Amino acid sequence: FFVIGHDRGDSARFLSHPVKHDPANANEVQAKLELLRPFNILARGLEPETDVGLGQESVAAKALLDGLLQGPFALLNPGARLGNRRWSPAAYATVAKALVSRGLSVLVVWGPGEAPLAEAIAAQAGRGVVVAPATDIPMLAALLRLAVLCVSNNSGPMHLAIAVGTPTVGVFLNDDARRWGHLLPGF
Repeated sequence: FFVIGHDRGDSARFLSHPVKHDPANANEVQAKLELLRPFNILARGLEPETDVGLGQESVAAKALLDGLLQGPFALLNPGARLGNRRWSPAAYATVAKALVSRGLSVLVVWGPGEAPLAEAIAAQAGRGVVVAPATDIPMLAALLRLAVLCVSNNSGPMHLAIAVGTPTVGVFLNDDARRWGHLLPGF
C-alpha cells in the first residue's frame, strides 16, 4: 500500500512516497495537489468537484424547500468548528436582511451544536429567513446545489459549496484566505 505525504523531516520515514513541498504553494489546494506527483497524475485544475448531493437526497431537498421557502434562495452557513472563524450572528442577520430585500429567501444551515446560532440569526433577520432542519453532508450538498448563493465562514460547508458549483462568498476573519481560499475566478 501507499503512504503519501509531504516530506517534513523525520516523519518522512513513515511515508512510502515522501513528496517535497514547494514553499511557493502557500495555498492548501495547491499543496495537496503536489501529493499526486508520485503517481504522475496531473491535476485537472484548482476547482474541487463532487457528485455528493446528486442522489436521492436531491429529491428530499426539493421537497424540504417546497415546504419552507418561496422562490430562489441563498444559503447561509454561520457555523465553523473553530470559534475564531465565525462571523458574528448580527453580521449574518444583516446579510440575510439585505438578501431578502433583493428578493431572495434565506435558508440558515447549521452543524452539531450550532442550532441556537442559526435560530438567533433568523430571529434577528426576521421575515424571509428560515432555519433548516438538521442535515447530513449529502442533504447539505443537495441544498447547496439548489441555492443561488452561499455565504459561509471558512469551513467545510464553504468548500462543499465551491465543489458543487454554488456561487460562494467565503468569510475569512483571520489572515488565512490565502491559505484556505480557492484560487478561482469570482471567489
